[in-house]
Amino acid sequence: MSENDPLDLINKLNDFFNDKTAYIPRVCFSETKSNLGENTLLAIFLSKEMPMGSIEALSKDGFSIISFQTDLIGDKYITYCALEDTKYKEGAIEHLDQIFKNEKNILGYKMRKSSALEKNPFTFPAKYSDKIEQALCLDIDIFHAMYRSIPNSLGSGGDYLMYMSGVSMADGIWNKYNFSNYDEFEDQFLLLEDVLRTLGLGIVSFMEIDPLKSEGKITIKNSFEESLSESCTMFRGLLTELVKRIFEDQKMEVIETACVNKGDPECIFELARIRDF
Repeated sequence: MSENDPLDLINKLNDFFNDKTAYIPRVCFSETKSNLGENTLLAIFLSKEMPMGSIEALSKDGFSIISFQTDLIGDKYITYCALEDTKYKEGAIEHLDQIFKNEKNILGYKMRKSSALEKNPFTFPAKYSDKIEQALCLDIDIFHAMYRSIPNSLGSGGDYLMYMSGVSMADGIWNKYNFSNYDEFEDQFLLLEDVLRTLGLGIVSFMEIDPLKSEGKITIKNSFEESLSESCTMFRGLLTELVKRIFEDQKMEVIETACVNKGDPECIFELARIRDF
């Protein structure tokens, strides 16, 4: 199956919702104002024609459409849909499966039930609120072209600017995605992994985090700073600021101990605490 095959894209999108080892293969998802809950189902389906008949069939069969968006891929239509089950409860996923099988317009589909605590995947990284009117999707090569001159021209001063740019990014991410709404730091780290991955900044994993000992390791694959400079200075500023906010400790810091820009297989950061002298 070719890389651009619509059915292959369905599998990739399904993997995104279930697996944290790859980027989302699409830049923006439709905005969903409602929170996902235990009666919500997520579906991705491919159709020969516009899916309005299928959407109408779902609505008539006991599903409330929270959000859906359709894109033309070649000569087929791929639709992302969040539905609320208003009728079937435990048998909802089986009934939805039967609807898709009976729809002659539908060529393929993936679906699953969301959990009550799940973050809404349809909000990343599209518009998060009515205050945001435009989403800027910046190609990684264009980003590097914009920022490469800073460390090259200013040396250590450039590193400082890159670090502080990361701090500013952290501030924007923290406020935009409402991290302070989650009381447990484990939930905040899980949300942070999803946000950073979906924004294209890197596939980040937080491991062995111990706030009492101020210890932990952060690994990053496909960092947005790969080939940009000798180290991931901007990412260090971003992670340091976010860790400080999650632990509410201004003496926390993040140190990069391995970097792909120096030939290492992945970027590794370790948590530490600034010592009092």
